[in-house]
Amino acid sequence: VSSPSSALTITPLSPLEGEGAAAESEGADYRRRLEELDRPIASLEEENAGANVYSVQTSAASELKLWESEMNNIYNGLLAELPKDQAAGLAEEQQKWLKERDIKAAGGDGNSSSPKGIEYTNVQVELTRLRAYELAGRYENLHNEEINQKEAEAGREG
Repeated sequence: VSSPSSALTITPLSPLEGEGAAAESEGADYRRRLEELDRPIASLEEENAGANVYSVQTSAASELKLWESEMNNIYNGLLAELPKDQAAGLAEEQQKWLKERDIKAAGGDGNSSSPKGIEYTNVQVELTRLRAYELAGRYENLHNEEINQKEAEAGREG
């Protein structure tokens, strides 16, 4: 019997570095990577529909690690691109988001003494997935703004 995590072999995305990649494609690369991660996870969830509780919990924990890794790669890529003041604001926002995610996963009141179990992990997975897409969208917007600025400058020069 194979473990649930062995059925899913996706390596975390490396932050895009250097000027070798076109700026407009970097954000799209992050989004494409997230979409590629969604597909095998969805099929894995279908396969685990009749699995025992331990298998489902192990699978959910593995899925959470994958989404956290992808989210962190996008977050770090975004931090590297932002001016210092905006990067500091994003870092503060991310810390607040992490606390809020765990509170929501625990049932919303933040008073749960033992936030464990499948439902807790599943809520963390979904919120982390959504945050990864949100950050990818911000990355795309940041690069689209830069491209528009460069095009406007080139238009004034020409």
